[in-house]
Order: sequence, then C-alpha cells, then structure tokens
Amino acid sequence: MKKRRTTAKRTVSSAASPETVFIPRKARDTLLGFFAVSVRLRHFFEHNGFRSLNDLHGREFSDFPKYRNCGVKTIAEIRDFVHAVRASRAIRAAVPIAPGQQSPEPAPNAVLVVPASAREVPLADLPRSVRLDHLLQKLSARHLGDLNGIPISKLRCLKNCGAKTVAELSALIERAAAGEFAPEPSASWKPAALLHTLDSLVAGLPGRNQKILVARFGGDSGLALREVGARFGLTSQGVLIVVNLCLSQIQSQGSRRLSAQLERLERFCRENVCPLTPASLEFWLGAPCAASAEARHRPLDGEARFSLGFYLRLLAKLNPALPVWPSRAAHGSSAAASSKLESALTHALRRSSKRLTLPRALAQVRAQPALSELQPTLFLAALRHSTRFKVEFPQPGAPVVTLANGYGGE
Repeated sequence: MKKRRTTAKRTVSSAASPETVFIPRKARDTLLGFFAVSVRLRHFFEHNGFRSLNDLHGREFSDFPKYRNCGVKTIAEIRDFVHAVRASRAIRAAVPIAPGQQSPEPAPNAVLVVPASAREVPLADLPRSVRLDHLLQKLSARHLGDLNGIPISKLRCLKNCGAKTVAELSALIERAAAGEFAPEPSASWKPAALLHTLDSLVAGLPGRNQKILVARFGGDSGLALREVGARFGLTSQGVLIVVNLCLSQIQSQGSRRLSAQLERLERFCRENVCPLTPASLEFWLGAPCAASAEARHRPLDGEARFSLGFYLRLLAKLNPALPVWPSRAAHGSSAAASSKLESALTHALRRSSKRLTLPRALAQVRAQPALSELQPTLFLAALRHSTRFKVEFPQPGAPVVTLANGYGGE
C-alpha cells in the first residue's frame, strides 16, 4: 500500500512540473523552414526570431504566451508541431551527416531545386567547405539560381563530388530558402539579433572547442591561455589554436548576415560616439542595467546564453574596429593619446563646466584645424587609454567625459 501511494505522489509531482520542449539532439540544427506549417505558426517563428529547432529546445510551454501574437491556438500548434517533429523520420534528411555515417542516395532523376526567393543569393556570401567551393568553381556558378535544375547525377560525375558534397549544397539551399542569409532591414535591426546570431554560431561549434572558447572569453575578465590550458590539458599555444579555429568557423558560418550585423553595430557606435561596454550592451538589450561587477559576467535571463563579458570579447575579436571596453573605467597610458587631442579636449572641458557628452566633446575637438578629420574610433581609443580624462556612464547609452583628478577634475 505504501509503495502505491509513493508512486501516486511521484506521478502528481511530475504532472505539475513545467512542460519543456524537447527536440532530439540529431534534429536540433534543422531549420524551421524545412517544415510545412500553418501561416500562423510560420509568422510566429519569423517575428520572434526562431530559425531552427534548437531555438525551441529547452523552452517551457508556459513561456510562449510572453511572445508577441502567441495565443491559445498558437501554443496548441506549437505543441502539435513538437510532437510531430519527435515522431517524424523525415527530419533526418535535413540533419548534417556525422563522420562515418552513410549519406542517403538521391533518386536517379533528382535535380537541384532552388526556390525563387533564394536564387539571387551570391554564392560568395555563403559558408562553404573547400570541397564545395571547388565544385562551385567548376560549375562557374555565381548565384544560387545558377544551380537550379542541375541534375544531381551530373554533379556526381564531377571529380571529388560525393554524397556529402551534394548534401552540403542541399543544406545551403534549404537555409537560403528559409531566409537565413537575407540581410535584415536596417530599421528593424536590434543588438539582440546579433547576440542571437552569435548564440547559434557558438552552439554549432564542437562541444570541447565551445567550452574552451567560453572559458577564454567568459566571466568578468576571461581566463589566461595558461589557465584555460590547465583546465583542458592543453598548452597555451594549443588553446590559441583552438580559439582561432572557433573564430574562423564563426565568421565562416555567419557569412553575410553576421558581417552585416557587425557593421551595423560598428556604425551605431561610431555615429553615437559611444563605446561598447557591459552596461551599454545590457541597456540596448532592454534589460535592467546593473552596476555591480557580478552582473557584468552573469548571463542575461531570457535574452542571451552567455555572459556580457563573453559577447564583448568575442565581438572585439570578430571586428577589431568596434570600440569595445570590457570594463567601465578608462585605463592605460596617456602615451596612447596625442598631445594635441588632449590639449584640445582639456581646453573644451574647462570652458564647459568640466563635463561634456562624447559626441559634443568630439565636435569641439574637431573644431581645431589639426584635428578636423579625427575619427570617432580613434577618439574613443585615446579616451580609453588616457590618464588625463575620465569617462563616466550616468546613462549607459550616453557617456560623458570629465577631467581626471590632478588635471582639474574633482
């Protein structure tokens, strides 16, 4: 009798726990565009940034009502969709082939079919292996549309073109058809979109390499090469090789979309004369800003998978032109700033109550003929490394510069 009661209690407890979306590991990289779904569900995925099954995995059904245009009917469709995916065998065709796994042979009369929406995508902007690149050169193809209607049997007759190469090309067509490589409208772009892109690209790295990358760039200041090597049994040089390999893979797989997002972020920082700090990044994501050091290296709930420090250090490596300041305080040597710049800015600050916003400070420095062509990135770099000035962030998106103690500051 006691055993029956215990079992009953366990059943009730299990039923009361939140339901979580579970997607089989081998299917998580499959793009949602691969599936035929209702217009309502397709719009829900598109408007909320869900691109692959991996974006659904691990989420609780109770969280979906928080998303835009997600009512009872949409949740029911999501539930049915997840059940269908878990029961379906068709998803295997869209999953990358593991090493040593046999590739399914196409039908004898099969041809490549490129949807009209993807035919103008330049092949040069797509992530591709060396093997596939050689194949595309042999075909003299410049856009995906140039491949439309080519018999797969013709491809297989070409040198070094096997089933894996055909599968890689087919997967690229599917991703392009799902809109993965389409540039996002500038007006609707937000920093959160860049972080979601980085999340998916980092998630696509081999497990051990991903952990090494996160250990190297994560936390409040990141670990030294020697510390990471001790944790994973590698030399400092070995860690550096793995990190560089990860960065190369992220840039390659991110292709045009990642490049465009990095360029928009750089342009935003340049036009607003604003460095990229933990506080500004958190502010732009729409999350409450925290001034403590602990908050700067904790993950953002519901917004990002990694710490703010990790994203900042990763962004700095992916685009060295970004004015990334991992810590709030400016630091370094005054030798990094030119004497003309320091003199001009000191004079401007003393004339304006010793406090200026960065855009206004740059404008006043540019008023000097010798500094009229000064670029925002060089101006920010000089401020970061100068001991004469102090950059403060009363509001994360609107930093101000003042004179440091000993130079007329308080």
